[in-house]
Amino acid sequence: MPVVHGPGVVERGVPGGRSRQPRPCRRRAGEPAVVSMAVDPPTLDAFRRKDPDAVRALYRDYGRLVYAVAHRVLGVDPWCEEAYAVLVGSALARGDRTTARRLLAHCIEALTDLGVTPSDATRQLERRI
Repeated sequence: MPVVHGPGVVERGVPGGRSRQPRPCRRRAGEPAVVSMAVDPPTLDAFRRKDPDAVRALYRDYGRLVYAVAHRVLGVDPWCEEAYAVLVGSALARGDRTTARRLLAHCIEALTDLGVTPSDATRQLERRI
């Protein structure tokens, strides 16, 4: 299946000791670059009025969407540090440090197997855990 570049940029090391260069995460040809979320008009109106229940509901749904997209990205590009960062951040927000450590270890292992040094952002996330 052909692969095209998506909108996110990840800094990657290049095997052989060459300099680090930004590289976009990949997505499959034909997949939309932007994912939208449908919101029913009453909920949107309540959100605009800053109704706390509507704000929480949209925040929860948006978080689920971002989490699902990060998983899909890793299915296409298992070395995408941005997607791992989303999943690790989500695990930390839930207080699940075990999952966060496991995901980050998997990210670093995948990059190392590829001969790539994890980015500074990934290393900072590792120190945060």
